[in-house]
Amino acid sequence: MTDLVKTRVLMLATDGFEQDELFKPRQALIDAGAQVTLASLTSNAITGEKGGEKGESITPDALISEVNSEDFDALVLPG
Repeated sequence: MTDLVKTRVLMLATDGFEQDELFKPRQALIDAGAQVTLASLTSNAITGEKGGEKGESITPDALISEVNSEDFDALVLPG
């Protein structure tokens, strides 16, 4: 992946997100140097799904209501 140092990426997700669509792109972006912020409707951990089964959980970095789209260069919407 291209060098993304200083690139600010916002990811939006809620409970029931497709696990591979959040975790894999998130890690690839981080590995490329991007600053990734995960925002959700709640500050509590959200849980993904994998193959129709309950998957891993992750705690958002921010509430959707607290982020400003102008602070980011890209948006990722995992399924």
